[in-house]
Amino acid sequence: MAMNPHGSHVVQDSETNFAHIGMYQTVEGKWVITDVDKFKATQALFEMPVPPKTVSDTMCVYYYDNSMADQRELHDSGLAVTIEQLHSMRVEYTKLEGTPEENLEQINKLCVECGYQNRDEIAISPTLLENYEEKLKIFFAKHIHEDEEIRFVLEGRGFFDVRDKADRWVCILVEQGDLLVVPAGIYHRFSLDTSNYIRAMRLFKEDPKWTPINRPEADTNKYHVDYQRSVTEFS
Repeated sequence: MAMNPHGSHVVQDSETNFAHIGMYQTVEGKWVITDVDKFKATQALFEMPVPPKTVSDTMCVYYYDNSMADQRELHDSGLAVTIEQLHSMRVEYTKLEGTPEENLEQINKLCVECGYQNRDEIAISPTLLENYEEKLKIFFAKHIHEDEEIRFVLEGRGFFDVRDKADRWVCILVEQGDLLVVPAGIYHRFSLDTSNYIRAMRLFKEDPKWTPINRPEADTNKYHVDYQRSVTEFS
């Protein structure tokens, strides 16, 4: 990793596959790491860098087939997405495969080292969520948030769909033990699978802004514009 004249670490080569958008800013036309401690801590947890390969051996990630079938179905187009493609969208994934106690220790370590001061749990099912079917439609609408989303799945399964640079949906099936970080400003949506149940831990630094910002309003939102610029300059 090189140094720029201001003493910041310049992101180069394989390190460009890994980023929290909140750790970077533009200095003299280059994206640089502004939070080195957070970068190192998260890099260690997510075991970066990684060789180019599909994530199908540990996690099911693929291009969405765009059919009109129930959103809770797999919608697998048969086109797998590689880890490098996922990271190029600033989406991070790892699977914690220890005991519940060991996994919690890993989560606690991540929270301390990355400054996630708050957490809660959310459980979604037809019996746990009022107006379940209506809420699923809201979750599945294309939107952004102004905060990154950090989710650790405790039970159940669901889909996080994220929009790639070519404006195609990438479907990420998450299940127990999966830790996913979705950056602020990226278009995404969520659905349960046909089991109709998920329980997840949500991590955040401060009081999060849960309000979704839908298209077309989100197209000109500062966080979306900054996100788009980051993935363009890293490509």
